[in-house]
Amino acid sequence: MKLIRTKLNTEKFQGLSLPSDTLLFDIETTGLSADTSYLYLIGAVCLEDGVPTLLQWFCDEYSEEKEVLASFRDFVKNYPRLVHYNGTGFDIPYLNKKFKRHCLSYVIDGEGTLDIYKLLLPFKKHTAFPDFKQKTLEQCAGFTREDSFSGGELTDVYAAYAGKYRLATLTGNSEEADALRYVMLLHNHDDLIGLFYLYNKTRLPDFFAGNLQPSVIKLEQGLLYTFDFPLLPFPISLMQNDCILTVTEKETDLLLPFYEGELKYFFKDYKNYYYLKYEDTAVHVSVAEWVDKDAKEKCKPATAYQKKSGMFLTLPFIKPEQKEELAELPLFYKEYKVLPGYVEYTNELAVNKEFITACFAHFLHKSK
Repeated sequence: MKLIRTKLNTEKFQGLSLPSDTLLFDIETTGLSADTSYLYLIGAVCLEDGVPTLLQWFCDEYSEEKEVLASFRDFVKNYPRLVHYNGTGFDIPYLNKKFKRHCLSYVIDGEGTLDIYKLLLPFKKHTAFPDFKQKTLEQCAGFTREDSFSGGELTDVYAAYAGKYRLATLTGNSEEADALRYVMLLHNHDDLIGLFYLYNKTRLPDFFAGNLQPSVIKLEQGLLYTFDFPLLPFPISLMQNDCILTVTEKETDLLLPFYEGELKYFFKDYKNYYYLKYEDTAVHVSVAEWVDKDAKEKCKPATAYQKKSGMFLTLPFIKPEQKEELAELPLFYKEYKVLPGYVEYTNELAVNKEFITACFAHFLHKSK
């Protein structure tokens, strides 16, 4: 087994950062099934002495698989936060099965990791990408590969390497084996550096953790929330209920339009209200008992409302129940169940962190 440690060029990766408790990882195997294939390489990027460092555990021979797994297990235990690309679907189940097969007491909890692929996948339908492979997205994040191989193509490369390595132990000439190993290490290197770029350009975890706050600009047409960096590693534009989220290479903007006029607030417990025909409003049963029978009727869901005039903010939420975290804010509508919904505008609401997070969350496919 070889453990190759490479300090990454900090100038080349200027602007990219990695928390000290975080480790990015990726594996290379001879097939998709842990039952019928071998693990021959595990790569990881983490901080060592404050410097981004690439570590690669490499099997010179198939028999070294357990040694590689044990060494990686002992190392990764020090990092509570693991980051990967589609590791939930492949890398983690593969590794866990191998750990079990080799009687190594360790399991990676996929739910406790950050899968960049799963985090970004909901946006796939809003892009023009031919696929959602890491290689496709990392170009948007600013990374250009040297490697030209796919993981599948490297299966034959490793088979050739295994033969050349055994031959080198007999002849002492490792030139051909070294060249083949370089190809595999380069592919894994580029997978991890591409992931490093994607991790840094995907700012959603920071936002939903409450570590980021946009600036608020009051325009004539509405409120504009702006980050001076992209929250996603690719440009995108989404609209819902006249609210617009735009991510460019330089910034992220969310526009919530104003509505000035009269709107209706509908009571959920409509059975406790009466509709006053001449006043065109609903009142509680305790008040309605003083009103003539001819001037009132029991409310239906569509008539259990009171009207209010003023300045409102348009909401991006598709349904009222998607705003559960803001239940204390009354929702207004033009008519019963007619979208969009609105909230009364106040200066305090404009900078309310829960409100801002909920509005972004609708577009970003995640609850706070």
